Amino acid sequence: MFRFVPLLLLGLLLLAGAPAADPPSIAAPFRLSEGDVEQHQGVHLLGALRLQSPAGVEPQLTELSGLAWDADEQRLYAVSDRGGLFELEPVLRNGRLVDLRLLAAHPLLGENGQPLPARRSDSEGLALERGDNGVRGDSTLLISFEGPARVARYRPDGTFVADLKLPPPLADRKRYRDGNSMLESIALDLRHGPVTGVERPMKGESEARVPICALAGGRSE
Repeated sequence: MFRFVPLLLLGLLLLAGAPAADPPSIAAPFRLSEGDVEQHQGVHLLGALRLQSPAGVEPQLTELSGLAWDADEQRLYAVSDRGGLFELEPVLRNGRLVDLRLLAAHPLLGENGQPLPARRSDSEGLALERGDNGVRGDSTLLISFEGPARVARYRPDGTFVADLKLPPPLADRKRYRDGNSMLESIALDLRHGPVTGVERPMKGESEARVPICALAGGRSE
């Protein structure tokens, strides 16, 4: 059996010295119209892509609901409303978005270190903390959820850190219109800190106004 050892070692050395494969592309160019539209409703368009989840990748890259750019790590984070967290690399050429590569896919984990059950995995909004402070490796993510309504802090690999305390009435699930009309978005405000918005106005409030609430208290409409 010893004659196979040199061959095994040679194989391991060859693998170790082999260049790393490029991250898989998950996109194809997509035209929004027949013409070359570069501006729509005041937004300057730099390209559009149609995404496809690679075969065998779990969680599947589908129904993305939140995006956040990490300037320190030069990567784009995305969450799906099925409890998936994705690390992505946009590819630009001559100032145009031409491709998107999948760097990693993670299930969002609960306090027990296991993937969130379906009833708690409806992740919607995404915001990035410390993503542009010039320090690599210290970024954390704030993710808002529906059913039940909550905001949680996560590491970029999907590891749960902590739930953030919600102010009233956001903490009272009876105040929401239904289980699918809860915390749809999350953002960081320089003055007020994390702010979140509901998908629909709370019960007893005008349908014409949607409140934006700071987790530290206070709201705007």
